[in-house]
Amino acid sequence: MHQLWCLLQDSYRDPNDPTTPRPHDSTTPRLHDSTTATTTQPTMADLAPFEHTPMDDIAPTCARARASFLSHKTKPLEYRIQQLRKLYWGFKDNQELINEACKRDLGKPSFETYLTEISWCMNDCIWMANNVPRFAKDEKAADMPWTNMPLRPRIKKDPLGTVLIIGCVIRPS
Repeated sequence: MHQLWCLLQDSYRDPNDPTTPRPHDSTTPRLHDSTTATTTQPTMADLAPFEHTPMDDIAPTCARARASFLSHKTKPLEYRIQQLRKLYWGFKDNQELINEACKRDLGKPSFETYLTEISWCMNDCIWMANNVPRFAKDEKAADMPWTNMPLRPRIKKDPLGTVLIIGCVIRPS
């Protein structure tokens, strides 16, 4: 799963950058099968073995995330929606790799993986992308004293910083 995350992270840098190929584009490198003379998508067996993230790599990664936040690159709603779309296409384009990973690691059948892992996350990406403007919209302040009413105070929903999300990966021994 770690290699899959790295694949997703490295594959979807910027959709406006013409040098970044999409996995479903004809410019994407594929494996050539000489026996059938066709090209196939890479499989989990083609990925390198699992390696833990070295401790020395964690601090620079966090520093890059903080620097990106402090540059105000992540503040516009369009940027956040774009990131959700990239995540959606990451799931869509690597669906077979996710299927194979869940089958090998957890013994999940393909349909169950699609139903409980892939489609669920893809639907969440779509739902969040559609609702980000509503979530980021300023709110009227409730329970205001009468003396402050003419000021029309608002609650502004701005991002406050970076977040570290840690998820467990179950690997068979």
